[in-house]
Amino acid sequence: MPAALLVACLLASLSGCATAQGPPAGVTVRIFQNRFDYADRVLEVSVSNAGPTSLDLRSARFDSTRFIAAAVWTTRLRLEPGMTRDLRVHLAPTSCTDLTAPTDTVALDTVTLDWVGPSGSSGSATLPAVDDSGALDRIQDEDCLAEALTGVVSVAVSPELRVDGTGPASRAWLDLALTPTGAPGTVTIDQVGATVLLASADGLDWPVGRTLDATTPTARLSLALRPTRCDPHAIAEDKRGTVFPLRVHVAVGPGAPQRSGDWDLAVDDALRARLYAWIADRCG
Repeated sequence: MPAALLVACLLASLSGCATAQGPPAGVTVRIFQNRFDYADRVLEVSVSNAGPTSLDLRSARFDSTRFIAAAVWTTRLRLEPGMTRDLRVHLAPTSCTDLTAPTDTVALDTVTLDWVGPSGSSGSATLPAVDDSGALDRIQDEDCLAEALTGVVSVAVSPELRVDGTGPASRAWLDLALTPTGAPGTVTIDQVGATVLLASADGLDWPVGRTLDATTPTARLSLALRPTRCDPHAIAEDKRGTVFPLRVHVAVGPGAPQRSGDWDLAVDDALRARLYAWIADRCG
């Protein structure tokens, strides 16, 4: 240990001296994301203590080259032997500055823990972020697909739900406008997918098959709706019943890699309330 650091440790002996080191015996870290974390961009940093001694966690920091800033947890807790705690951190925006770059670049993901042990000594260690569920790849892919898509085409939902009739015989349509931004690139929308609450009046999904670029006019879509279920608790407990997945392919420029996947189109609170009201009326 350098002399200056040793002196600082001796002077701070009453409160402990924090040094970079390995984690305490038995302490491991993994990261994951629950389904209800998606919309709020929350990441769960799961810290387990399988070692023989307790430790007081003071902070946890998730760093990744995928995001523009670290995600930090600073609420203290005591981690007893045999205990696992999931620490919720809010992710910064994803770094997608070069949308023409290859999509297989290796990212660096780490978690840094700071703690105080039973003797009062403090420590810090940086560990690889174990992502056995593939959450980080999914988040990065979804965010960069969304940035590429919205750079080429603006997708707008009409604030009004068109409804014809009342009760079980009523029909409803959701109207979309797909407007090219003028930026280079192409967007192909294959289909709009059904949700847990709503599907196509003519089947399940809505086939689209439209390709748009800077030279194409605005495309307008009308999605004829039907409820997929009528049990009241389905609406009461709904999380994603009004989030419509669009199956898209995006290329942002000549020679750029194509990004493909599902892009989630969410409606605002007012339109969500109208959709819930129509489902209730249609289901009686």
